Amino acid sequence: MNRNIWRNLYFVVFLFFVAEVQAEVKPVVTGWHKVLVNGQHSGYLLQDYSVNTKTKQFVATNFTRIVLPGRDISRSLKAFADDKFHPISYQYIEQTNTSVRTINATFDKNVMTATVVNDGKALEPQQLKLPENTIQAIFLYLLMVTRKEGVKVGDHFAYNAMAEDTGAFHVGTADIVEMAKVEGLDAFKIVNSFNDAKTIEHITPTGQIVQTKDMESGVETRLVATQDEATGAFPVPRDALKTLFGRVPTASFPRPGEKDNVEPVTNDLPKGLSVPPGKTKTK
Repeated sequence: MNRNIWRNLYFVVFLFFVAEVQAEVKPVVTGWHKVLVNGQHSGYLLQDYSVNTKTKQFVATNFTRIVLPGRDISRSLKAFADDKFHPISYQYIEQTNTSVRTINATFDKNVMTATVVNDGKALEPQQLKLPENTIQAIFLYLLMVTRKEGVKVGDHFAYNAMAEDTGAFHVGTADIVEMAKVEGLDAFKIVNSFNDAKTIEHITPTGQIVQTKDMESGVETRLVATQDEATGAFPVPRDALKTLFGRVPTASFPRPGEKDNVEPVTNDLPKGLSVPPGKTKTK
């Protein structure tokens, strides 16, 4: 079976998997983003956070497409966490011109079981014992803005998180540097250090990611108002996105230039749990 057949097969399996969880899902924030490489529009990102009101689970979904000379890279992620942000499961798929890689992970208390499939060849499942209160990295900012104490300039967070694209555990830190007006939205400027990378990120009080910049590679993402602004002339797999997200939103919510008046998601965290897990202090 050639790579294209494997690629199509595993994406169909992924779409079947996510189609079962679309009912009873309430969006929290949705964002269309341009992806810039060396300052050039090179792709797009669609990211969505929602709450499944039936299962009481948080759901994070994203799809990224980056087109470079000789390379076309697509990444999909669907992650689930309970109402305390304890990991439940995730599926990550990365496709390039020549290969497809899938990571399927489930969590049982502090143990993660992950299976990696490379071009149709499944590796032996691996188990990894995680520190208590480990989160999935994609939920970091949603978790931060729903904490009882709120988020304020000067806060410092140390956290334990899984990098979904590798299935590896890392310790990270996030520092709230300032509040600024970015793309018409009030946003916290955050310096995030995780997995040997440092990024500068701007996040609204409701968890909308407005801008990010990887300090080493220079790759940037910028929130834009509509799908058309984000995707430009790049191909958009609408049917796949509809199945993955449950819909294909045409606009970001909240969108740049509008007041971020979305009510933050409330979450009754257990007393004494820092969010994200680890040391929390005010500088």
